[in-house]
Amino acid sequence: MADERLIGRRTLLGAAALLPAAVRAAPTTAVEEWTFLRSLDPDPAALVAFIEANWFAMDRIAVARGLFSHYALYHATEPADPGDWNIVVVVGYPDARGYDGVREPFEAIRRAHVPVLIDGKDLKALGRIIGTRTVRRS
Repeated sequence: MADERLIGRRTLLGAAALLPAAVRAAPTTAVEEWTFLRSLDPDPAALVAFIEANWFAMDRIAVARGLFSHYALYHATEPADPGDWNIVVVVGYPDARGYDGVREPFEAIRRAHVPVLIDGKDLKALGRIIGTRTVRRS
């Protein structure tokens, strides 16, 4: 019986070692910042590609370093009114100050990032940031 428990413990420890670090020790989220964007083209695919190639490349590093707890991109489900947002990027922060709490280390990540253009276009040519909101769960 003792041998079976030892084998069971070793199996659990081995399985836990295979889990990604984010699953094993995901930081709690104190606040989220929602960034609302509007693509200049009715089809936001190029703007989404830009965000994935640039913002999310940096966000992956920030999550790995514990600066962010998570990040995600959402599309509006209905066609937006002219000037309204059609994409929102959500970033979770373990620090209640949000971006202000990680500004210095994240800016170092940003400085090291080499921007990726999509079809030769940068963010200004693909879309606009409409606004941001900081939210927390009640």
